[in-house]
Amino acid sequence: MKRARGFFEARRWALVAALLAVAVVMPARALAESDDDEVEDTGKGTARVRLSESFALPFLNGARWAAHIFEDNGRLLLLRDLDRSETYEFELNPMNPNLENATVVIGPDCWKLQTIRRGVVEWRCEQRVTFKRAPKTPPPMEEPPPDPDDDFEIPPMPGVPPPPPPRDPFDD
Repeated sequence: MKRARGFFEARRWALVAALLAVAVVMPARALAESDDDEVEDTGKGTARVRLSESFALPFLNGARWAAHIFEDNGRLLLLRDLDRSETYEFELNPMNPNLENATVVIGPDCWKLQTIRRGVVEWRCEQRVTFKRAPKTPPPMEEPPPDPDDDFEIPPMPGVPPPPPPRDPFDD
């Protein structure tokens, strides 16, 4: 006599699949939850400064700040490794000479903890800077053209003797 195995075999495979899913999902879920609970606080953060013009160099106390990166074709300036407990006043010098310098102040109250992706968080400070047009300077004063009636002397060339004085035709 032949037994009907199909029903019991299907149940057995369903049970194996369910146990396998539980064995894989539970440890992965526990690992993901443990990453969210532990935030390593280094006291440092990254300031993201959105610029109205591209590529402005940051200066702090007259010295150029080396820990910076440009993104978005120079319109986003990332200032890295800033201590969150201090206040920074950066002077931004735009590459365009027709624009004035701008100042951005980053203080301890502007920092926020932001999630970058699952399990990765970062302290960030978001700022916006708009550069103003520099006042137009008047063109430099030009010297008036020399009068054609004035005597024009040729400066002497080094190593060449000066020409003799002009002779007066009425002198004998």
